[in-house]
Amino acid sequence: MGDQLRDPAPCAPHAPRFLHKSISFGMRRFLSPNANRLILRHFHLGAQIMRFIADNATPGFRPELERMEPRRIEDVEDNLFLKHDLNIYNFLIQLNAKMERRGTSIERRDLLDFSAIDEEVDLEALPDGKLNGIDLATAIEVYTPAYALLLTARDFWRAANSLQLDETIALYVARLTGGGETAGPREQSPSAGADDNTACGPPPDVTRPRYRGSPRDAAADETPITK
Repeated sequence: MGDQLRDPAPCAPHAPRFLHKSISFGMRRFLSPNANRLILRHFHLGAQIMRFIADNATPGFRPELERMEPRRIEDVEDNLFLKHDLNIYNFLIQLNAKMERRGTSIERRDLLDFSAIDEEVDLEALPDGKLNGIDLATAIEVYTPAYALLLTARDFWRAANSLQLDETIALYVARLTGGGETAGPREQSPSAGADDNTACGPPPDVTRPRYRGSPRDAAADETPITK
């Protein structure tokens, strides 16, 4: 649906700041406290899990990522959703590049470093007014077309496909903990489209995926993706 919405004009409008301010407004005015808590906690947990993987797969190495510790809804306005998506891509690029240089791979660790994981997420009080009743699933359905309309086709494609990389993250955790490989990661390159920041449409090589789940396959392109 998103690609079809942007087909007539893949480059315009491009209003990420307005998008995030609109999301922030909706969160404050209409989303339930639980929905807001899940959204903000998502950023914290995602950052913690990526740090957990790095601490155990590449000890001593920390990928250079945007800080993801929002404490209040207003923190979303700093293009937080887009930065979160970029973090996932850049994390996989940098992690696999480091393992390529070290000649290592992600394997089960008998002793795991859990220092990256916090049991509690510290958030400010969330709004709980008469109109704050929309649940998370409904909010996602509302925000998805807004993403498609207010971002370039490439940014929307990248945001949508970052969700598929959650399987890769989960597989890495499973390998480290010995939980088994119940599912393979999507055949999608984390750096797909990163080499052409001037284009607005979806990356031209989306039908030719290169990333096939080997811990070192993504290291072929170490170029970080930027906004």
